[in-house]
Amino acid sequence: MPGVCIGARHQVGSVLLVAVTGSGAANVEHTLAGVIRALRSSLAGLQAGVRADNRVQVTVLAPAASATVNTTHTVRSLAIVAGLGLVIAFGVPWIIDAQVSRQMSGGTGQPGGNEDTWALSGDLLTRR
Repeated sequence: MPGVCIGARHQVGSVLLVAVTGSGAANVEHTLAGVIRALRSSLAGLQAGVRADNRVQVTVLAPAASATVNTTHTVRSLAIVAGLGLVIAFGVPWIIDAQVSRQMSGGTGQPGGNEDTWALSGDLLTRR
């Protein structure tokens, strides 16, 4: 009988937290009830040779009134995807620009010295 203390031997021991996630409230509640039944059944099988007063009991301490939606995982996933998208959107063009600039300068940081290049000075296009 859950919640009833008979005699002085009732002690609180280890606590097992069971959480079920899923797509719908009804499915989650059904799955949670099934998990609790499976725990009770497995525990009874494991303790078949143990005296009744020495057995570990399953007691549901605080069942949820109903299933609730937890958006933390969804928001976290979207934030990670958005962050990676921003890194790619700004990082890739920057890296490509740096490589093109390095190739055009011959690795020196200065223009390559090709005599046929044109430089823009003010409003006039002058030849170097």
